[in-house]
Amino acid sequence: MSGLALVLLISQDAAELLANYEAAWAGVQDYTCILTTSEKVGDKTETASYRMLYMKPGWINYTQIEGSRKGSKATYDPNTGKITASLGGVLGFIKITTDPTDSRVTSARGERMDRSDFGWILKDWKAYLAEGKVSLGGEETKGDIKVYRLVAKGLDPQKENGSARIVLYLRADNWLPYQTAHYDSDGSLILKATFKDLKLNQGLKEKDFKI
Repeated sequence: MSGLALVLLISQDAAELLANYEAAWAGVQDYTCILTTSEKVGDKTETASYRMLYMKPGWINYTQIEGSRKGSKATYDPNTGKITASLGGVLGFIKITTDPTDSRVTSARGERMDRSDFGWILKDWKAYLAEGKVSLGGEETKGDIKVYRLVAKGLDPQKENGSARIVLYLRADNWLPYQTAHYDSDGSLILKATFKDLKLNQGLKEKDFKI
């Protein structure tokens, strides 16, 4: 098999996986999970865990259960494009409503809450595929979860918040994301996000997103 033919085959297989992802996502109305993150900022690495709720067309709720903002809560409202958040601890009664780009409601690296769900991840990867930047990385097992690995290379760090390469791990049991790993131009891991204890179509309502 020629090199070009192999590249085309790998690209086709990657497109198949993303098509499976898209079809699976079409059948999801809502989901809950535990989102764990590890972010590198300078010489420091910050870790956190959140109880995450999502409901179409874009409602997102985070409750931080581990990390520097433990106890804090935030909800993104797709109707207003705003985030309402409350601080943890003794200041938990204080609420703010602000834009998703406000540093008070972004992650350590400035990742936006409104761009953290499976729908947004799918949108990004369809764009990478259209640009010819996605290849199939094989399959493996993470814990007890079998996953397929997709790799996006040659990304513009200026546009991708420092990421030059991103790896997406899709679950073999439902074709939805299990983990994403982001690397800078030097190959250093700068962000890892893992979606654990995933539960689909739980019948969430708007009231579940109120703070």
